[in-house]
Amino acid sequence: GADKPATATTPATELSERDKRRLEIRDRLARHVQSNLVLQLRQVNESPEMKLFPTSQTLLPAADAHKLPKLVLESLAGSQIEVPRKNHATLLLLSFNKMGFDMLHSWREPVERHSLESLSRPAIGRRRKNRLQTVEVVVNENRFYRLLSNVLLMAFKGAVDPARHASIAAVYAPFEQWKDALEI
Repeated sequence: GADKPATATTPATELSERDKRRLEIRDRLARHVQSNLVLQLRQVNESPEMKLFPTSQTLLPAADAHKLPKLVLESLAGSQIEVPRKNHATLLLLSFNKMGFDMLHSWREPVERHSLESLSRPAIGRRRKNRLQTVEVVVNENRFYRLLSNVLLMAFKGAVDPARHASIAAVYAPFEQWKDALEI
């Protein structure tokens, strides 16, 4: 009958106006949901090889680079992290929320893999050293969280792989000076 729901095997010519309208609304809703930013970000999180923004494939000349103010942090392991570190390139990964922190590995891992691959190539006449400093910084500028920073830090340490503690720091303070330098 005319009120029978449409199925995948029902030819489009046999659909009632009501069923055609249902399919149109369902298709429109599906397109809207797929274009929803939150769902797109979930897709990026589930597929770490995806990137939100295209990036340059070339490095900036040192003369054109912005200078980062010295940043001294305490790592989750309790050691001091200095950025920038003399004679080292630094991959500084910042996150300002949980989703950002969860995505850092999709940026860190390819760079570290490339760095290790270049170290494994034979050096001609000199010894190669890893001159890449990788630092992950979780920034929380919320005043309320600053009051709870000790408790939050302990929970954060428990949630992060201990092998990475020496290269990860948590900042519970204003980060304006570095935001300006990094054009964030």
